[in-house]
Amino acid sequence: MSPIKRLIDDLDWLRNSVSNHATIDTLAKKLYLTKNEHDYQRLKNGLLVFLFYEQLIHSPDPRYDSFFASVLQENAYDLPKNISIISWNYDFQLEIAYNAYVRDGYLSRLSNHHLSSHDKLSEGIYNNPYIKEDGFNLLKLNGSAFISDKEFFFNCQKGEEVNTIIELYSSLSERNNRISFAWERIGKQFEKRIEDCVSEAEILVIIGYSFPFFNRQVDRLVFEKMYKLRKIYIQDPSAETVKLSLFPVLSNTQLNVSHLESKIITLPIDAKQFFFPPEL
Repeated sequence: MSPIKRLIDDLDWLRNSVSNHATIDTLAKKLYLTKNEHDYQRLKNGLLVFLFYEQLIHSPDPRYDSFFASVLQENAYDLPKNISIISWNYDFQLEIAYNAYVRDGYLSRLSNHHLSSHDKLSEGIYNNPYIKEDGFNLLKLNGSAFISDKEFFFNCQKGEEVNTIIELYSSLSERNNRISFAWERIGKQFEKRIEDCVSEAEILVIIGYSFPFFNRQVDRLVFEKMYKLRKIYIQDPSAETVKLSLFPVLSNTQLNVSHLESKIITLPIDAKQFFFPPEL
């Protein structure tokens, strides 16, 4: 089968399959639990291609540009040491937005060198295998929608997006697809990275995450490592609903000792920039 035909067939299968489920995450979890490895990888490949293409033809959300313009100080490499980000997104909007400042042009280097980004699949690959405990960090619990061993994104010329996608899909494999859902196995090294990233956190800002039930196990793991958490801000048009979903993932210490449920501030707004807590 030709690469074009395989790509069309796989995307058509993904569209039809998702239409019979609440979300693509629901379908993915079902395939994972039923050990349908072929379709599970097929879904990951289709999701990667869709997100990759969308980011080729659209500029990143302007809130990311505003974020970097706000937090960078002396130069483009001067990332704040008192901010860490945990992302449940599959995209690489942060990397694209940051590239406008450093002009690196390589997604893997932007992600893993400049932004100190890690996911479950980066175990043992990079020269600096441990998180910066005293610096800016980015943890991606669902991985990223790009290929780890090939650089397609910034090399793509305008008008060549479809050809780039076909070439990318032909190169995809289980080994180099960077998407790894949060419910997949978390190794001890990545668990340590989570702890190093959040253990000193006192203030948490939640933006655009609803704490779905099927992520509850990993979400509880993250909150268990937030030993010093004392206040939470929720920036979301449905902030009160998010707050209700948040309670079940808080640790016993956070509930019974820190009484964190009384220190959650909801910001029911859809702002043009990410919220910066006044404690920064």
